[in-house]
Amino acid sequence: MGGKVIQVILLIFLILALLWCGTCFYSNFIDKSGEGVDFPNARYELEIVNTGNIILTDKLEQEGSVVGSRVFTLHGVWEVKKTKYKFKDIVLVLDEKYFGNIIVKRQ
Repeated sequence: MGGKVIQVILLIFLILALLWCGTCFYSNFIDKSGEGVDFPNARYELEIVNTGNIILTDKLEQEGSVVGSRVFTLHGVWEVKKTKYKFKDIVLVLDEKYFGNIIVKRQ
């Protein structure tokens, strides 16, 4: 009885591992949706000081004016996909209480 349960668990694990490998292969070698632009014409550049990450966006809303307690809402962001930038139509909320200081630069 115990041997059958282990075999079923191993079979499920093997199937999930194969699905994961297939997804990785598809996204790295076959998927061409990552084709984007060399550099987007974004209006704002946000730098998260703690991590050094840069986020580009066209529409930015800011709540608060005191550094360290501001909340930024970005409507649509540019992400790096391989060596190109690709636009993602999402709403991203960045709170300085969680991410630390954020430097906003207008392009």
